Amino acid sequence: MEFPTHALAAWLAQGTSDRDKVLAAWHSEPHGMLLLPAGIRWDAVKLPREQGRLAYTRLQNRAVALGPILWDRWRDHMYFLVSTGSAALWPGPNPRLVTTGGWLVAPDPRRPLRRAVWLPCALDGSLTCPDQLFRAAGGVLSIGDPATAAR
Repeated sequence: MEFPTHALAAWLAQGTSDRDKVLAAWHSEPHGMLLLPAGIRWDAVKLPREQGRLAYTRLQNRAVALGPILWDRWRDHMYFLVSTGSAALWPGPNPRLVTTGGWLVAPDPRRPLRRAVWLPCALDGSLTCPDQLFRAAGGVLSIGDPATAAR
């Protein structure tokens, strides 16, 4: 079964101020990359590739609904889209969070690019649950002292 990239593009564009303008810009952009605003429809949890791949595999094995996940091959990171505000609840110093005021450099899901790709995900509006993501990545992340995580 082929991953419905047009549906993902439409869903991502809905989180911007002008859906049609974003879809057209993605199509005309020579490199197929645009800045998508975080903190409106989603936040993103950024994990190094190895940690992200392990979490992705664990979540798939648990049959957890996965929201959109961007694998930035060039910088070797994965971005898991989670509900707005929930990324701030991540209890450790690692990973980096992309939220209100931040942007995600994102490829057009309809165009195959080598440097960044969207991984297959649920296209029903689901986002990855940050608690489940944390548990799936917990075995590989340095969580640190819970007292300092609250700061």
